[in-house]
Amino acid sequence: MLLQELKSKNNELVWAGKTITELHELFGRTPLFIYDQEAITSQIQTLKKLFPKEIKIHYAIKANPMMEVVNHLALLVDGFDVASAGELKIALSTRMNIENISLAGPGKTKEELLFAVKSGVVINLESFREIEELAFIQNQHSIQP
Repeated sequence: MLLQELKSKNNELVWAGKTITELHELFGRTPLFIYDQEAITSQIQTLKKLFPKEIKIHYAIKANPMMEVVNHLALLVDGFDVASAGELKIALSTRMNIENISLAGPGKTKEELLFAVKSGVVINLESFREIEELAFIQNQHSIQP
């Protein structure tokens, strides 16, 4: 099953083993974002069982860049997809192997391309402009392809 079954206790939603009232009391405010590591792990394991071994699961950090979530996912998924320098910094701060991090997106700046090149991640080029900028970066910084 891909979606976690919702649980309730005394007519109140239970998430990560606690009722919403208990979570509110624990953290003292709303809105509140609650992530269940066991549920995340279970979902990834289910996906891996459903797909052939040759299918690699990559997490798009733009979906949720919260550091604790990304760190947890680094142990579960095959790679990270990033679309900005900020997302790249998050990905690089995890245990994910650099060769399993890729930068994609049509709006990459020269600075982001340079940062990606220096970091050693995979870069998905999506325009002739990006090809030209990458060639310029390679020439200016004596970077080997």
